[in-house]
Amino acid sequence: MGRNYTHMRNVYSLSMLSTIVLGYLVISAVVWFLFPVQKCNFFLTFLGACIVLSVYDMNSFYFYLKALNKSSQSVARYYMIQMLLRFVVSGAVAIIGGLIVKDCMKTYLLGFCAFFLLTLVCESIVFVHFEKKLNESQSDK
Repeated sequence: MGRNYTHMRNVYSLSMLSTIVLGYLVISAVVWFLFPVQKCNFFLTFLGACIVLSVYDMNSFYFYLKALNKSSQSVARYYMIQMLLRFVVSGAVAIIGGLIVKDCMKTYLLGFCAFFLLTLVCESIVFVHFEKKLNESQSDK
């Protein structure tokens, strides 16, 4: 993997890690103050769901870089397939987590959707930035 891809991986990992930690803390704080979730396992289930989604995101970015090394034409197709799989995985995690915390299912789903959208926006910004840099570096050659 080239130096540029290593830098891309590091920037992505740092931005997603900060989004995950800050997103979890902010969403948990909002839920803590606005909703009565002390009786259910909301925070533990929500943390588990965030970790599963984050691990999927990190692995999908690793495979994105692998696809980029093979052929830059296959990247757009890979990205679309990855987004579809991300929605499926997220849906499964949301349903399983909702079933675990039946008492506060609406609150859990609201928090999970907020976390999902936050990571989706962060990831999209990073991918657009990388694609722009990649196109600039290819046009310079």
